[in-house]
Amino acid sequence: MKKATKSSGWARGVCRRVYYQRFESQGVHVLLGGVSAVYLAAGGILPALLLVVIHSALNAVWFSLMILFFGYFDRAGAHVLFQRIMRGITGVALLGFGVALAVTVF
Repeated sequence: MKKATKSSGWARGVCRRVYYQRFESQGVHVLLGGVSAVYLAAGGILPALLLVVIHSALNAVWFSLMILFFGYFDRAGAHVLFQRIMRGITGVALLGFGVALAVTVF
């Protein structure tokens, strides 16, 4: 039997919060004027409901994948090599943004 770690408890808490927020946000999205207009522009009530179901399913898949990858990166983040690679990627990105800003300003 696997011993529970701090990260597994954290991931379970995030999972619960994400699912609660997802269900709450779907109700809000349907009630928002702009989102409702996009759904209703599909051509009627039934196509709009189909879009709501598809949108909800995509959100469930997206947030599930995010939770899985956060668990993986939590474990990988403990390794020194992973930290060095991430710092290098971050540094290159910041230098790229700085060069792009310098070129457009001057």
